[in-house]
Amino acid sequence: MAGRPSAKTNTENNDLVKRNKELEKELEKMKEMLQKLMAEKKIDTKQNSEVKEEEVFPEIPMNKPIKVMSLYTGGLNLKKYDSDKTPVRFNRFGEVQPILYMDLIKIISHQRKFFEEGYCVILDDEVIKVHYLEKDMEKILDKNTIEKILDYENEKIRDLFVGTTKQIRQTIINLIIDKIIKKEYVDRNKVALISELYGKDLYEVAEHLK
Repeated sequence: MAGRPSAKTNTENNDLVKRNKELEKELEKMKEMLQKLMAEKKIDTKQNSEVKEEEVFPEIPMNKPIKVMSLYTGGLNLKKYDSDKTPVRFNRFGEVQPILYMDLIKIISHQRKFFEEGYCVILDDEVIKVHYLEKDMEKILDKNTIEKILDYENEKIRDLFVGTTKQIRQTIINLIIDKIIKKEYVDRNKVALISELYGKDLYEVAEHLK
């Protein structure tokens, strides 16, 4: 018959259990450290990848003429600074003028909202890219779409009108009202839809402006 474990054996067993627990804790800490290192490595890899894939912006000659189109239905002045005595003048919707890039840089800096909101549009993809206007351009409708908006189906009209900028919406309204005043043909049902989206009856507005 085996004898009872000695005090020494019990102590050794307790030490072993204690040591095992300490090893388990150390192992958990090592796992945490490893996970942290792996996460940091992923971030570093991503950042390095982003640096490698960083877009290379084109060098645009300062004397290059850049075409700019007005999407505003009235007179529009583009100025390099507040007291500019020689602004670039647009007199009508759809008018295109060339502006030297060296001057356009100053105009964009001084009147950036005109380009962001669609008072006018730059007809040069490289300039749009260099000046970070690509995201703003996603909301700005082109001249043809603005002019032909009543030719689309109702759902498309709704999407275009709601998805564009406040200024482009106003341009659309102004052009439709001008057609009504001039007694040009317009689809009354589609005008009613745009009136609903705009919040005012365009026929009533046109009547007041006659």
